[in-house]
Amino acid sequence: MDSRESLALALTVALSLGFYCWLLLKDPLIPGMDGPYYLIQAESILAGRGMEYPDPPLLFYLTAAASALLGDVRLGVCLTVALLTSLSAVPAFLLARRITGSLEAAAASALVLTLSPQLVRMAGDFMKNASGVLFLLSYLYFLHSAVEGGGEGEALAASASLLLAGLTHSLDFATALAYSACYLARSIRSGGVRRWALSTVPGVIALLGAALAMPENFSDVNKGINFLMDLAGVERGGGPRGPPRPERAWPLVTVGELWYPIFFASMGAALALDHARRGEGGRAHAAASSVAVAAFLALPTVLGLREWAFRFSLMEAVPASVIAGLAAGRAREAGARATVAAGLAALSAANALSMAARVHPLITWTQYQDLLAARGVVEPGLNASVACRMSPYWVQYVLGLRPFSRGGAQVVVWCPGERPPPRGVEVFRGREVSIYRLRP
Repeated sequence: MDSRESLALALTVALSLGFYCWLLLKDPLIPGMDGPYYLIQAESILAGRGMEYPDPPLLFYLTAAASALLGDVRLGVCLTVALLTSLSAVPAFLLARRITGSLEAAAASALVLTLSPQLVRMAGDFMKNASGVLFLLSYLYFLHSAVEGGGEGEALAASASLLLAGLTHSLDFATALAYSACYLARSIRSGGVRRWALSTVPGVIALLGAALAMPENFSDVNKGINFLMDLAGVERGGGPRGPPRPERAWPLVTVGELWYPIFFASMGAALALDHARRGEGGRAHAAASSVAVAAFLALPTVLGLREWAFRFSLMEAVPASVIAGLAAGRAREAGARATVAAGLAALSAANALSMAARVHPLITWTQYQDLLAARGVVEPGLNASVACRMSPYWVQYVLGLRPFSRGGAQVVVWCPGERPPPRGVEVFRGREVSIYRLRP
């Protein structure tokens, strides 16, 4: 890259890093439905017990290392997630620049990604998912480079990126595989099947080997199996590995709420046809692949699979980013490219700021203080039912209780407005939280 491109990329990463640091640290407590879950995992690693819950381990060990370095677990988690999420601008920028040769297109792709409402929501609620976008887009960059005439070094870098995506989050890995399937067709036409195989197969084999060797760290594999079973309408059998987790009510995603990916997918389809007509095979395939991946990510919403629809819809930021770069790069004049890039970035940024207002801790400050005051009232390790509008992981993080909803609760954490337990003895009453010990 020349100095202008390097400066533009550095400014984009710095802007993104500042934004995500603000997003994750603007409240006095860690945000999101899974925020305290990351604190539990990092503190368990620092205490020498390993991870409390079986999950792909990469982000948890990175956050634990950062927490030890900074001396603060919340700061370690938030800054690590902010950094990895912001760095996803780098492969997005490089991919668009490689496909189009345009600085404006590269900036559009990076900004539409990092300032997308989907990535903002992921960073606030699903931190592993947001962090893994860096490795997903790195895989896509190296895969495109390898298939479009690159060398074996780029292919092996793609495989390494795919492995890192799988070590971070299953949905990032699945989205990478969706792109890989699209690029297989391109590699057959271009004679790059060997480079495609080197880009994908070693990473898949390494991840499967790790999952077989350490199944306790790869419960995400079960999620993939469950998704395929739900897609096929097959009844699931058995439960997940590891300790039971709190059940959650997933937000409903309607087809009408998919306007953002529909807008970019429509643009991508038009670009794919235009580039194909002009004989620009690399650009046409990049656009068509992103449209296909966007359709794949919308599938759970269309089929009414509520458990999967919300999380899959958040991944639409990735194909939207690629299509935004292609859209800006299609203009012939630099001024026109800059105008398209600015318009698409402004559209994403406006929606991102609106989404940022919805990122907050899933517990009030008063509830948190009540839980702190209740320490010692009940012994840690008991099974708890949480009848409060808060993330159940806060009950585990602060009180050491096991919050899950499969029966056998010994303690009820209750808040006004919810139905009190019929056979409980109140052992603690705070301003917004009460604790009941259930009679046998």
